[in-house]
Amino acid sequence: MLNGTYPERHLYRFSSGGRTNIYGLSVVSIPISSPPSDVNSSDYANDEYTQLFPKTKNLVFVSAFHNVVCLINASNHWKVVELPLGEDGGEIVSLTAFTTNQTNLFLVLTVVNPKMKIEVDDEVIHDFALRIYSCQDILSDGGLVRLMRNVQVIKIDFTPTQVVYTTFEKRDQLLNCIIVCGLDGTTHLYTESATRGKWDEEKDQLYFPLLRELAIDRTSITALEICDVSNMRIIVAGCNNGLLHLAIMERDLSTGNYARVKLNVSTDLSSLIFSIVVFQSSPSKGDIHLVVTCAIERAIIFRLPNESFYILRSIDQKGLSSPFYLPESTQYDSILCAHVADVDWDAKKEVLIGSYGRQLLIYKECVNEDGELEYYLASKRGYPHPIYGIQTVDLKENHMCELIINTQYGIHVEEPNGEIFNAKLLELVSEFDTTTEPTEPTEPPEPQEDNEVSVEQES
Repeated sequence: MLNGTYPERHLYRFSSGGRTNIYGLSVVSIPISSPPSDVNSSDYANDEYTQLFPKTKNLVFVSAFHNVVCLINASNHWKVVELPLGEDGGEIVSLTAFTTNQTNLFLVLTVVNPKMKIEVDDEVIHDFALRIYSCQDILSDGGLVRLMRNVQVIKIDFTPTQVVYTTFEKRDQLLNCIIVCGLDGTTHLYTESATRGKWDEEKDQLYFPLLRELAIDRTSITALEICDVSNMRIIVAGCNNGLLHLAIMERDLSTGNYARVKLNVSTDLSSLIFSIVVFQSSPSKGDIHLVVTCAIERAIIFRLPNESFYILRSIDQKGLSSPFYLPESTQYDSILCAHVADVDWDAKKEVLIGSYGRQLLIYKECVNEDGELEYYLASKRGYPHPIYGIQTVDLKENHMCELIINTQYGIHVEEPNGEIFNAKLLELVSEFDTTTEPTEPTEPPEPQEDNEVSVEQES
């Protein structure tokens, strides 16, 4: 599949000693309210020019041990910038990036504090730190340089795992929130002070009841996903003991606030959980799917109805008792990451998973004889090193997304085939007004094995 749709491959190798991990990839899109620096502002104001430029500036942040590598989209190419943390930076454990308005960018890292370590019984014990970088006008010249100069450092006394950005309402005020999961069995919340411009730890976890309950049980979260779908907030937490927890909060339409948890269920997957993705299969169907990857078990998809009433009733009656196991997902060592995107441009989302065994597996949906939705292995491609992260993002400002494969020692950027993309687009447009026929059962074809990305191809 990828040989046709993504034939061109590029590799950015991390500098000597650089490596990444499962928490080392984040993508942020920043709205563009002014023209790029190389475009005349009077031209940009013209409607014809405005339509040619994307509405967002896309940045891909990747941790590489002591450095952060940033890919930035540009017209017909992308730029690669290496952002060193300096001597006081330490080894990066996890990162995330987000914006709070049109130009305000935050880059959040958890790092090993290189100056704070002690030896106990010949064992070295490290302290850790939360480093929050910020820039008020990231799109202006020198924005990334200013980003790395403005940092708030918060010492933390636990071993961090994933770091997540979200928001919640407190006393009718919308607060930006950084959640840091830890192996101490708790989650730590940090909120931004609007007056001081600093971040402080929020001791009250009433706004995330599931996280509070897990903290009481001292359950360590290794994968956390928080997303808003329709009038629901879905919180999914995967733990190092193999337990998967799902909580659903409904929005009070009169106030806009999320009510107390309407549902809280869990299931035991018997293996440390590495990643979670929540997605809708298609805009028309809107069914909610959970992709879960584990250390020693198969990758799993849970399917939920789209309407809030039905999703609550379905889970209340069945729990998470009907998983679909992705075939062949145990044949390539631990599954480290997952991503969902339409990589063959048929208006249906594929599930992509990356393994420690250096394989990228792509699954497509089909309908079995009972009319039930299933997934089959459609394609696979090998890489020289373990795959720790997958993303799709437009890096060339041409409205086609590159495929980003973050491996242990470097970033693979795979370019889409413009001719196939345009042909697929015309095909979809021609079918737009046709009458939709009932879905027939489909026989899964044999998986395509794409050419392996070899070390020789990388150079």
